[in-house]
Amino acid sequence: MRDRIVTGVRPLLTTLALAAVGCHAVPVRDASTADAIRRVLIADTKLASVRNEAPRDGSLAEASAAYAEALRGLDYSHTPPAFERAFLGHADAWRSFAEELSRRPHLDTFRDEMHQAIEKMKAAHPEAADDVQRQLDRIWATWDDVVLVSADYRIDANAPAQVDGSPSPE
Repeated sequence: MRDRIVTGVRPLLTTLALAAVGCHAVPVRDASTADAIRRVLIADTKLASVRNEAPRDGSLAEASAAYAEALRGLDYSHTPPAFERAFLGHADAWRSFAEELSRRPHLDTFRDEMHQAIEKMKAAHPEAADDVQRQLDRIWATWDDVVLVSADYRIDANAPAQVDGSPSPE
């Protein structure tokens, strides 16, 4: 009798434990696929760090375009198609932002960390702030797509070196 109770309770406890740590009750589909996603996300973290600092010495348009191009050059061959589509959509959003700034060079005059440069640009050019914000909203929307696909593989796209609380190998 006790064995049946324990056997019947174990799946419920497992489900509750997974829910408590914020994981889906679905196992990682393929560890090598998850590792490939994680590698892309870790590379993106490094590229984003460079992108964020680049406007100190150059234009925001150039930094954004270089970042978009670098994202397109990452190896997505072992990632699922939905992840690759989401990430390339994110790269396209950054390319679009760079193109917008290139068409309006008078906006791209602030030399600072990327986020600070954008805020200064929006404050100094209120007539363009809505256009800039639409571009940024598109960037964030495409990042949300990356986050959602990554979550299907139990990976936090905003902390890619962590999966189930453990550091990943680089």
